[in-house]
Amino acid sequence: MRDSDENLIGGIKADCYWNTLHIDLLWFYEKYRKRGYGKELLDAAENHARKLGAEKAFVETTSWQAKPFYEKQGYNQIASIDNRPKGYTTYYLTKDLILPNTNNK
Repeated sequence: MRDSDENLIGGIKADCYWNTLHIDLLWFYEKYRKRGYGKELLDAAENHARKLGAEKAFVETTSWQAKPFYEKQGYNQIASIDNRPKGYTTYYLTKDLILPNTNNK
């Protein structure tokens, strides 16, 4: 993602394989956080993954990073490892990407 002057302000790196969107990295420079840009990129990645047939999304994050952000976007913690890295916790979160069928006729 770039600002109006085409300066890089953040981005996402993700891959789709095994019917899953694997989010490797989602970041923004500090001054661009909490403006909805992360949600915007994550939504775009999830929608693209759905078009490719992905049914789930998966992300790994640590205790000093974005666990609350992902939870707010509908991700659920499935596992954690304490003291990885030393003094912190690593969390593993997932989300179903299959949208509910709203055409229940």
